[in-house]
Amino acid sequence: MAFKTERDRVRRWCLGMKSCLFCVCAADQLRQEKCELEETLEKEQEYQVNKLMRRIEKLQAEVVSKQATLEQVSSPVLISHIRSLRNSFCAVVGPVRAPGL
Repeated sequence: MAFKTERDRVRRWCLGMKSCLFCVCAADQLRQEKCELEETLEKEQEYQVNKLMRRIEKLQAEVVSKQATLEQVSSPVLISHIRSLRNSFCAVVGPVRAPGL
């Protein structure tokens, strides 16, 4: 078999030789890079999951806080006051529908 360049001959020899030091080193390097990439990916995924969990916890706390505020605001006196303000506003601008009021 004729080779175009010496490099092609060496490459073919390396590919044919399973114990070729160059091939072994290259394979080891690829395995090591693969492991490093897998570790990096795992760390990034863990970081993103933790970030999402913190965001979910923050949103849950906001929901609880807003529900408590809404329960405090929903007193009968306040609802009556809101209705009277709405009626005053409607007298000036026209009818406005607000759910639950």
